[in-house]
Amino acid sequence: MYFDDIEKAKAYLELWASNEPESDRKQSYLEYAYKQIGEFEKAIQIVKKSIELKEPGFDKAGAYRDLIELYTQIGAPSDAIQYIEYIDVEFRKFDNWKLVGLGHMTVKSVFDYASTTNNPSSGKKAFKYADAWSKQVNKLPYVALESGVQAAVRWNMYLKTKKYRKLAEKERARIDSM
Repeated sequence: MYFDDIEKAKAYLELWASNEPESDRKQSYLEYAYKQIGEFEKAIQIVKKSIELKEPGFDKAGAYRDLIELYTQIGAPSDAIQYIEYIDVEFRKFDNWKLVGLGHMTVKSVFDYASTTNNPSSGKKAFKYADAWSKQVNKLPYVALESGVQAAVRWNMYLKTKKYRKLAEKERARIDSM
């Protein structure tokens, strides 16, 4: 791709897409490419279309998490909170999200959304979901804990800030001692 020239990259991408037969591979490539060139709205539309084809549980939860990350890139509009609620619905359908990377990544993504949105109601609600899920996963990674600190600070949650800061410091010390 022409990463130095976004307009060339867009033109190439459109040309490639028009000549490539429809497939999951094509949609996946387009989603990735649109993210790389900052065309988040187009990537969002691709992910939304793909959700209908996803199996309930793990696959749908992962697709909704992808949407949250994309919406966070465009400023975390308040109406995106619905996709966090959909993640919660999907998480209730299976348990192994707690044991795999999906749980950790989702907690981080939702904390990032919570600290980015300008809507207090959506921000606090997103934080509550991420906080509840964080209690169900095994040992959050440092980056997720730092995201939790930022989200708690953003919404003036003193006790949660203290909690996530302490957990982040403990994890940082563990990493540094390796």
